[in-house]
Amino acid sequence: MSFGEKDAVPFEFLKLVGDDAASLIWVNTARTYYIQSKSGLNKYLKIQEVGKAESLERQAQRLLWLYNKLPVPEVLDFGVIGNYEYLLTLELPGVEASNKQFSSNTEKMISLLAQGLRRIHEVSIEGCPFDHSFEQLMSTIQYRFSRGNKFDSTELQRRFGEDNVEKLLLEVNNYSRELKEDLVFTHGDYSLPNIIIANDSISGFIDLGNCGIADRYYDLAVAEKSIIRNFGEQWVKLFFSSYGVSEIDYAKIRFYQVVEHLVWA
Repeated sequence: MSFGEKDAVPFEFLKLVGDDAASLIWVNTARTYYIQSKSGLNKYLKIQEVGKAESLERQAQRLLWLYNKLPVPEVLDFGVIGNYEYLLTLELPGVEASNKQFSSNTEKMISLLAQGLRRIHEVSIEGCPFDHSFEQLMSTIQYRFSRGNKFDSTELQRRFGEDNVEKLLLEVNNYSRELKEDLVFTHGDYSLPNIIIANDSISGFIDLGNCGIADRYYDLAVAEKSIIRNFGEQWVKLFFSSYGVSEIDYAKIRFYQVVEHLVWA
């Protein structure tokens, strides 16, 4: 299969688009197309090569499990055509929380973000098949090291004050000896672009390919990083207090930020 014109939906997938207009809006591991439907029910179509670590089937299964538990995109279709897999979902109403229109009322946004994360963490983990506990995360890190994955030393120094990835791994191992996991259902990437706002409230959550059972501080660590990037460090304490944490465990935040980087960077 060829992608032909740079921004065009490949011929093999045109049946998923029908007579609607589709435009390429994002390219990373997957190519994401926005489909403007004549019916008003707009959609997203993701296409990527089969065999990627974060498969689209994996994403689809998580969204299906969450349906009626949280406001998440409805899965319309997913599957494989040739050497490519696809995922077709309905668009949620609203815009990303990272949109500049929300910068005028940061206090309100921080409160919404905290409420949203509490809502996710209150999803029952009974029967949840998606395990992202530290043991599973560490297995992923060890696998990446065994494959010879490279880490940007400049980025490591900027984020963690240490450019030697082996020393960071040792730091993780040392901390984990006394780690007490507080397991809840987690988003897996609770950052502002993955929270959708409509009518001054959260209308849904997206990019849940890494959701599952994990320590609540995994989400809190990702959220802290996103809040600092979008609003500034001065808003972190309000976020934690609004969430319900009176004393922030900064050592645990750093631990999970290092872990998240080693898993996904």
